[in-house]
Amino acid sequence: MLSTMGQRLVLTMVGPAENCHVKQTMVQPAYANLTTSGRWVVWGALLAGFAIVMGAFGAHAMEDYLSNFANGERRIDVWDTAAHYHLVHAVGLILLGVVPTKKPKLMNVAGWLLLAGIVIFSGLLYLYAYTGLRIIGAFVPIGGGCMIAGWITMAMGGCGGGTINGQCSE
Repeated sequence: MLSTMGQRLVLTMVGPAENCHVKQTMVQPAYANLTTSGRWVVWGALLAGFAIVMGAFGAHAMEDYLSNFANGERRIDVWDTAAHYHLVHAVGLILLGVVPTKKPKLMNVAGWLLLAGIVIFSGLLYLYAYTGLRIIGAFVPIGGGCMIAGWITMAMGGCGGGTINGQCSE
């Protein structure tokens, strides 16, 4: 058995002993039909980088700005929470792009849910921390719901039949 670029070449002896010949077959590994999406790796990497920028901005520039307000310490904590969830879910998008799946449409839905969660949850928390407008907080749970739904959808889209020896099964 030889291996070439993820495929295996199987040599089989075919026929009765006097007319025996070798049959060559290329066999795809069990994971060959599993789809991943580079789109989510790119989005996740870009958003992770942006999360680092926002965290650094919050730790330096925003801390000085927010310390002038009575509730400044609370708003700094909110900014930190936004940056933390932003980064964690950006990494989730990267994982989404590299985890093999037999259900790419479901994984795509998970990606859009995580992306929406980052924009709504973290985006609104950043906005609240900057402006102090409490009404913004009323919409933040929508983003959190998107994040939760994204992780659940990712779990449903992962190896639907479970795993055998680390491979997705039917």
